[in-house]
Amino acid sequence: MSRNIININSDDFVLLANRLERIGRAELPVVVRSTLNEMAFKMKGSGGKRGQIDKRAEQDFDYRRNRTLFKVLTGVDKAKGLDIGKMKSESGIIEKSGLTKVAEGLADQQTGGTTPQKATPLTGSRTGRSVSKRVRKPSRLQNLNSMDLRHRRKGRFIASADRAFVTNRTVIISGRGGTGIVARIRRINRSERGKVKIRMDWLYRLNDNGQVALKTKRPFVNRAAQEVMKSMPNEFIRQANKRIQKAMKK
Repeated sequence: MSRNIININSDDFVLLANRLERIGRAELPVVVRSTLNEMAFKMKGSGGKRGQIDKRAEQDFDYRRNRTLFKVLTGVDKAKGLDIGKMKSESGIIEKSGLTKVAEGLADQQTGGTTPQKATPLTGSRTGRSVSKRVRKPSRLQNLNSMDLRHRRKGRFIASADRAFVTNRTVIISGRGGTGIVARIRRINRSERGKVKIRMDWLYRLNDNGQVALKTKRPFVNRAAQEVMKSMPNEFIRQANKRIQKAMKK
């Protein structure tokens, strides 16, 4: 998660801080706490407004397949209490029931390297056969009951393919370089000469080591924090003026 820090080092800030302290002991801590929390919610988004993490992810990622993903998987840990030295607000990617692996994958995008992934979805598994679209529910890997045909000789391969086609099961075949491919058989054609042509939709490429390499580092949370931090001085001033005006009305 990205942490927000206030550094009061300008003359204007010092004057505001002094004025708040003259009003009451708790005034400056409340302003600091409110400012930190406002920054955290600007990262996540609130009140119907998109968060900066969501906006930054849209810029940094090649495809946006789920419009609500970052809204669901971002959270806030608010600053509490009145001890400024211990205050912190945090916002970023959180684990969510049923989406733990997705959250871990997004976190891995920050630093690049590799991320755990049993299989990579191909266009045949996606809506409209488009790489920018989501995987269709019937084509999700956990919903498939694939028949492994990788080590079957020609005769047995064709017989097994026939059986998979009739029972509407997917198959696992060997692709280039021996990579495992999960495929769905569209049709099986037989010529008068006995030749067999099997047409398939390729759904997934299996990752034998359970890992996939991330080609590009995408520190989208850090970049979002840099954008949000630009507004922190003005937010501190706004929060301070709110407390001062409230005190003047008493």
